[in-house]
Amino acid sequence: MRGGSALLRITEKIHGRSSDACKNHAQRSPGFHIKLVSTVLYTSLLAGCVVGPDYERPNLLIPATWSGNAGKIAAQPAELSQWWTRFNDPLLTALVSQAIENNRSVVAAKARVREARASLRQETANLLPTGSGAASPTGLEHPLART
Repeated sequence: MRGGSALLRITEKIHGRSSDACKNHAQRSPGFHIKLVSTVLYTSLLAGCVVGPDYERPNLLIPATWSGNAGKIAAQPAELSQWWTRFNDPLLTALVSQAIENNRSVVAAKARVREARASLRQETANLLPTGSGAASPTGLEHPLART
């Protein structure tokens, strides 16, 4: 027999037919081999999930209620924009202030951030719907007004 002989022997045992009958049956149903292989594959995969007869469930001590952060106050995030003020050193504060004022690249970066924010506001406003209207007096007279 050729490469598919193992499958034919399996189908003989399952259906109790001779190999010729199995060949004819396999030729009549086009997805027969795919169904057979997938059934064997799924059955073997499910067999791997079976727990043996000597399985004992572990004893875990789990509290009845959760007490994770009860009574604790959430920590506030650190203020990092002026971290040097925490040292309470007037000289350090003066030096950092002087460095910020004299650092032209920081000043330019701040200006670019302000410009970008203004541009964002303008472009966001352009996305909003707009309305327009016009009013003009007309010279129409009511037909009954002529007398």
